[in-house]
Amino acid sequence: MRKSINTLWPTHEPVRDVMTGYRAFSPMFVKTFPILSQGFEIETEMTIHALDKNLSMVSLPVQYRDRPFGSESKLDTYSDGVKVLRSIFRLYRDYRPMRFFCALALLMVLAALTLFCPVFAEYVRTGLVPRFPTFIASHF
Repeated sequence: MRKSINTLWPTHEPVRDVMTGYRAFSPMFVKTFPILSQGFEIETEMTIHALDKNLSMVSLPVQYRDRPFGSESKLDTYSDGVKVLRSIFRLYRDYRPMRFFCALALLMVLAALTLFCPVFAEYVRTGLVPRFPTFIASHF
């Protein structure tokens, strides 16, 4: 998760841990933070909001202890991870729409070119378009 956040929101000091630790907020953060997420994704949303507003963040190491005997974690690695990744990309779309939609458009253009190039090469070679549905799909 932190790798995707550091890639999408580059900073001078990379984010080390998104999910754990205590958090203290400045008045500026509290006034500008719209709480849109609920549950496990809120830590991600707080981190991304602070990065977007260029607010300083400090990470302090903490010591971990083993979970008390007989207690169980409420977290599910895969489903919670998917929720967090989905929220990262949703927030990227909301905070940086131009970059998000340009990247999406670029992927679509690459997909269209991937479909179109073999059809066009065959047309140049034979003068025929035998895969007409692929030709049409490459234009949408």
